[in-house]
Amino acid sequence: MPHRALPWTISPSWYPRNPVRDSAPTWNFAVVHCHGHPVPLDDHGTTRHLLQLVDVLEKDRDDRWRMRELGPGGMERRIPGIIGFDLPIGRLEAKFKMGQDECHYDTGGAIRVLEQNDPALATMMKAHNAHRQD
Repeated sequence: MPHRALPWTISPSWYPRNPVRDSAPTWNFAVVHCHGHPVPLDDHGTTRHLLQLVDVLEKDRDDRWRMRELGPGGMERRIPGIIGFDLPIGRLEAKFKMGQDECHYDTGGAIRVLEQNDPALATMMKAHNAHRQD
């Protein structure tokens, strides 16, 4: 499944002065590491995966691109340079850095700013900090 890295910079300007802002910029992120043993695909399997990938990535675009736009021989020229594989997943590791390592008071300030300009991130930060008592 395609993924997208999700870096979110958190500015110390969002932190309340309590009594001073003694913090540097930081970032939030969500990451998943997939562990397994890759199984190489032949050219047909690689082409099939690429077609599926393009369908997923282009599906919501107004003027979506389609693989056939590569023209005659377009895939055949590219396939030798592409190594396709399946990855049966043996183990997943997930990490979410959503302000848990910052002062709770400062994290609350960042959440208040993000509620205005990135509500989805603010919701994630609230969820990952809900257990905190400090």
